[in-house]
Amino acid sequence: MKKIFSFLAIVFLLVITAVFVFSDYLSGNFTSYKIPLDSMAPTISTNDLIAVATGAYEKTLPMRGDIIVFITPFDEKKKFAKRIVGLPGDKVEIKEGKVYVNGKRIQSDRFPDNRYYLTHGDWDYGNEGQIIDVPDNMYYVLGDKSAHSSDSRQWGFVPAKNVIGKATVVYWPPWRWKFIK
Repeated sequence: MKKIFSFLAIVFLLVITAVFVFSDYLSGNFTSYKIPLDSMAPTISTNDLIAVATGAYEKTLPMRGDIIVFITPFDEKKKFAKRIVGLPGDKVEIKEGKVYVNGKRIQSDRFPDNRYYLTHGDWDYGNEGQIIDVPDNMYYVLGDKSAHSSDSRQWGFVPAKNVIGKATVVYWPPWRWKFIK
């Protein structure tokens, strides 16, 4: 009985997600993105398909902690998904593996205590203790899996105009279904 209930619950969630995502997808408010690498693990894993809300920032601005999909500033043919750490006007610093914004350590469920952000002496935007000023209309983004992420530490800021949308749901594979936070 428990197995049947679990199966029906999964089917129900998939149907609801499909209706939600694909109705908005058809109206142009959502698009899909396949995660190519593990740089956002454990939040999003390699080969996960995610729904991206392309209209999420039409009336509001992105917030710290949002996972955005964007066109990379170094190659307009590539798209990445990363977490926003620094907003325009912020001062970002990585110190002893932890992220500080405007002098205060970021602490939330989106930035768990066990997450360690690597720094490297050769990076332009991610050396230990370096204070990075985020310019207007730009974002500083990091991958959740620091050691396996090409992000703002190496190549700098994401222009606001490059943001495609907000990652909202992992919808494939079905056993990984979840809202993204």
